[in-house]
Amino acid sequence: MWLSAAGTSVLAAPVERYKQVAARLKPRERAKKQGLSPWEAVTVASIAQAEGGRDPDYPKIARVIYNRIRARTPLQMDTTVLHARGRRTLEVSQEDTEVRSAHDTYLRPGLPPGPIANPGEKALIAALQPDQGDWFGFVTTDPEHRITKFTDKESEFVRYREELNKHLGKR
Repeated sequence: MWLSAAGTSVLAAPVERYKQVAARLKPRERAKKQGLSPWEAVTVASIAQAEGGRDPDYPKIARVIYNRIRARTPLQMDTTVLHARGRRTLEVSQEDTEVRSAHDTYLRPGLPPGPIANPGEKALIAALQPDQGDWFGFVTTDPEHRITKFTDKESEFVRYREELNKHLGKR
């Protein structure tokens, strides 16, 4: 299938925008400080973008990703398994987390092989400059108001999941 000039222009716009942002942010140098390649930094940014509800959450989500990578534990990011399944929802089943894909961050540690979304500038900055913290997990407890809570305790994580389930009408 051939693209029209207009179709090519539409596809080129995000690439051009990324080039402009990258020239200003210098992702190669900054990604190296995080121990990542630029491609991996964009992958982190894409997960932060997909997982985040508000701009201030992106740097914390990036920190959770880096903390899990450092601990060599699976990222367990719902958006990565949903990406593998071609779905987007807040309701993720046990079956969803067993997709047997390179994007299944429940079964394997580390980053997926590439971005799962087109990250915006703020998510890219967050991946290159994550917040400092010991967080190991987070839950968007109130999707309507985009409230996300971060924790380093499993008991709090479980409590936050219960909050989310109440907002989703589950018991």
